[in-house]
Amino acid sequence: MIKKYWFFYFLLLLLLTIADRCSKLFALKAFVVPYKVNNFLSFELAFNRGISWGLFGSGSDILFAVVNLVIILFLIFFIIYMKQRYEDKRSIFAELLVMCGALSNVCDRFYYHGVIDFIVLSLHSWSWPVFNLADVFIVIGIGIMFIRGYKI
Repeated sequence: MIKKYWFFYFLLLLLLTIADRCSKLFALKAFVVPYKVNNFLSFELAFNRGISWGLFGSGSDILFAVVNLVIILFLIFFIIYMKQRYEDKRSIFAELLVMCGALSNVCDRFYYHGVIDFIVLSLHSWSWPVFNLADVFIVIGIGIMFIRGYKI
């Protein structure tokens, strides 16, 4: 019975959110100057005011507010969706990963006026956009949801 797992879900949400928050606080202190681990992994502090990969990001406070509003509206609908899944006694593990990452990134938006990103993957001339642990949680959660066959 899925309903008995509410404590597990709450604990997972709490632990993953704390891990992301701590990693971002560490990044704020440690990666003011970029740090290259090897040819593939480096750390560089960035503040993303847009959505994924900096889309819709700008210096405009109005656009930033609109992006934040859209994200918050999405989260409200996503919480309703999660609640319904939970009440239907279905696993919300993947949804919880998405929610954890999204909530942590929203905290950044209000406290730092942009999402703290710091992980950089690159190989030769190719480079992935800067990201954080919350982004990893979101991607894994959405990936699991797609694998399970959900339509988002």
